[in-house]
Amino acid sequence: MTQRVRCKRFGLVVWLLAAACGCGGPVTYEVTGSVAYDGEPVERGEINFVPTEPGAAAEGGLIENGRYSFRASPGAKRVEIRGSRPLPPERQTQPEMGLMYDDYIPAIYNRESKLTADVGPDSRQFDFDLPAP
Repeated sequence: MTQRVRCKRFGLVVWLLAAACGCGGPVTYEVTGSVAYDGEPVERGEINFVPTEPGAAAEGGLIENGRYSFRASPGAKRVEIRGSRPLPPERQTQPEMGLMYDDYIPAIYNRESKLTADVGPDSRQFDFDLPAP
């Protein structure tokens, strides 16, 4: 391979790397926190931050052992929390389908939620202690 071809390839690689450096996505922040319902950590569930402005996508993550962590864009959010736990053995009506779960957190904390979070560089920790209605 000639010196000229190697030089052109090297120049192309350098140019591509330089161009890729400016291709960062939108700003997001790592949000973390705890979730408890009726004084007990939510062992298994999900949490979603729904933007208050139209057109933006919701962001969320899993709740495990009362804790969550995920990346979210900045701004005001409506928070939806869901929790599930295994049904007691007497309510496991279809064992061939595997373990069945109960969504036990009421709608006032998910589809009817008034919970909020305002994500920003200095606002990334959100703890939720949800009382039973």
